[in-house]
Amino acid sequence: MCPPRNCKPPAEITERGFGNACNFNGNGQYVTLPPSSTILSLNTAISVEGWVYIASAPPPGQSYGLLNMGNQNDFAFNLGNDLRINTHLYPIGEFDGKKALPLQRWTHVAMTYDGKTRILYVNGVVDTSRAESGSFGGSPQAKYPAIGAYYYSGSYIFFFNGNLDEFRLSNKARMPGEFNLQLPPINLSGSSAGTTAHLGWQNGGGGVGVLRYNVYRGIDSTSLALLDSCVTPSYDDTSAHGSSGSAPRFLVHSG
Repeated sequence: MCPPRNCKPPAEITERGFGNACNFNGNGQYVTLPPSSTILSLNTAISVEGWVYIASAPPPGQSYGLLNMGNQNDFAFNLGNDLRINTHLYPIGEFDGKKALPLQRWTHVAMTYDGKTRILYVNGVVDTSRAESGSFGGSPQAKYPAIGAYYYSGSYIFFFNGNLDEFRLSNKARMPGEFNLQLPPINLSGSSAGTTAHLGWQNGGGGVGVLRYNVYRGIDSTSLALLDSCVTPSYDDTSAHGSSGSAPRFLVHSG
């Protein structure tokens, strides 16, 4: 989710399942983050991942910034004009993906580096990899990390057009099993009969099949606790509820 106070200018928050994605209009919107040195120690390992929804292809000769830091980048994770993943680790160099991402469809993308190999993923599957070595970072022109844009020669350019969500930066090389590859369920509906609440929803899609759905219940958003798990997009809560006069709240999340 986009932190509104850091959006330049304010980007819109758009619904995506039960959560929110940050919508960028391709015209000067981006999100700034604190210097990476104040968040993580990034020099020997890194993982960058997130969900992208590309509204339209970049203008001719341009790219889209996803998550990067700097001009001569300590790290860069972007989309090229051909919609392939474009990455850079300073001073190791650039490395591009092979698969062009689709327009107007949610796609999970990731880059990992463990000091020996840089790997690019699309929907949790290896797109390409390359043997490399050495540490990265220390660019003389590194600036604050940004989401949705690319910093170059004192200003931000290559503004993303579409939605970005669930971006995560780590100081370790994560495995695909650690990626957030499942989108939240959509179109949740509910009905009740006596003390039974019937819930129904639809699969939100994602890079992998759903293993299970986790159903949470509480009297408000701060008291939600795991109630049960199921493998089908429906659930009946037959336990007594609402005795206090407050209708229970439910949340369903892909597991």
